[in-house]
Amino acid sequence: MAKKITLKTATLDCETDPFLRGRLPEPFIWGFYDGDTYRHFPTIGELLAWLETADDDYCIYAHNGGKFDYHFMLEHLEPFSDVLLINGRLAKFCIGRHEFRDSYCILPIALREYRKDDIDYRKLERKVRDQHMPEIRAYLKTDCVALYEIISEFKRVYGDGLTLATSALSYWSEMTTLAPPVTGPAFYSSMKKYYYGGRVQCFHRGPVDVPCRMLDINSAYPFAMLLDHPFSTKPRIHVPEKDAPVIPQSFYTIEGVSAGAFPWRETEKSALAFPEDRTPRTYHVTGWELQAALDTQTFQYDTLVQRVDFGVDVDFCDYINHFYTMKKESKKGTPEYIFAKLFMNSLYGKFGANPEKYLSYGIVPAGYEEPAAEMRKLKLGKNFGPWSASGNLGPWSLMVGKDPETGEHNPTRSKYYNVATAASITGCVRAYLWRQIHAARENGDAVLYCDTDSIVTTGDGSAFKIGKELGEWGIDGIFDRGGIAGKKMYAFHNAEYKKGDDKATEWKCASKGVRLEAEAILAVANGAEVSFLNPVASYSMLAKNGPKFIDRTIRRTG
Repeated sequence: MAKKITLKTATLDCETDPFLRGRLPEPFIWGFYDGDTYRHFPTIGELLAWLETADDDYCIYAHNGGKFDYHFMLEHLEPFSDVLLINGRLAKFCIGRHEFRDSYCILPIALREYRKDDIDYRKLERKVRDQHMPEIRAYLKTDCVALYEIISEFKRVYGDGLTLATSALSYWSEMTTLAPPVTGPAFYSSMKKYYYGGRVQCFHRGPVDVPCRMLDINSAYPFAMLLDHPFSTKPRIHVPEKDAPVIPQSFYTIEGVSAGAFPWRETEKSALAFPEDRTPRTYHVTGWELQAALDTQTFQYDTLVQRVDFGVDVDFCDYINHFYTMKKESKKGTPEYIFAKLFMNSLYGKFGANPEKYLSYGIVPAGYEEPAAEMRKLKLGKNFGPWSASGNLGPWSLMVGKDPETGEHNPTRSKYYNVATAASITGCVRAYLWRQIHAARENGDAVLYCDTDSIVTTGDGSAFKIGKELGEWGIDGIFDRGGIAGKKMYAFHNAEYKKGDDKATEWKCASKGVRLEAEAILAVANGAEVSFLNPVASYSMLAKNGPKFIDRTIRRTG
């Protein structure tokens, strides 16, 4: 069913100087497309001046604009207006009658996955760009039109949600006629200790001189969502007998010795670990993980402290099967394929979202912080509390609301849903991964590395159920050598690669946070230190003193 859209959709983009270490790029042309007409402007000021006279009221999207394009618009923002920031990204703001959004919030992909032309970026250099302006304008127009096409289709089918997770929750609720379970901060605080991310672990660090392969779960989280998970918001906390049957959808606080089966953090800010050092600890785990640990004999009980039951469960079969079928029947790169892939993996996270991270911000001119705070209080009433200074946003002072009684920051209108649902789903995937790690070892394979839904092993894959269905395993690479430098830092050489083969990739690499070639990753895996000088500046909206270049020294961890 098509969704009603109030503002007319449009897209914008800009072309800048190419990225160069030490140089902050400046835009030299802006493109704007509204589905009917494409226009380009030399400056953002001229584009905004034209918008003041436009006949339509627009909702304008820039892809990754909240971490790049919109940095060049900050001086044009309206004082005393609200802005929405999500994880350092300027997600939404208004100028006059028009609303600006970052399309990455609903389409967290590279635009190239849908459609994007190529251009030699050297043609964008100031000394030569005038010679190539027709090509540059055509390239800019293609980006604006492509973004418009996929955004318009998204909004037509899935509505006007600001984020992908919000749209996914709305679509699921409409499909199932189930109202999302709403809780509050106390419920979230009591259950968040059971909510962890994926299992990323190096079982081996250093060079890899033996054949190995990477296998991954086909749609791990969607597969878990086919099973039952807690839905009720009324927990029952009690202490059952130690030999009582394990309930997968329940949550356990237990004491004992884990041999790598359970997630654990020393403090809330500590990295997630999976201890196997024979040290007794208190663990907070899902029933999925407890049962997997007992079945693999990788946990020795001491005390069962408590169990949390919810009674009412839910599965997401209709939702997952709908998008899984859409993905299988769609051609890769089409909007349908992209949407199906995104929606399958975006729903569960909304259940576990903490709205305290989405604060209500506003901007005021420097020096006006105190009077602006009082004006805000008078305008919105005592329940909203005054603004208080919280840093800078370009030339503006950034203000954030605080609760007048608790002193805590006021979140936006986002709601607390049922974090227990998300905790159960993620725990189910970790348990599934742990069972497979144990099965591979039982098969005589060495497990070198795992990351959420994938395993690197020296085995031939016979310990895995290979297939194309949800939850089955696929072979993501067969390698003859490589190296592991740390979590999300590895390089493996494709054993089937032949020099000159344009259809195959020679190396499978990961280097989160930096861009390293295989040779550099292997050097780090062998114990060397490698310097990384990022030619692209970091454009977080909350960064002090604006964009900055990041230098990092990369070392093998662990």
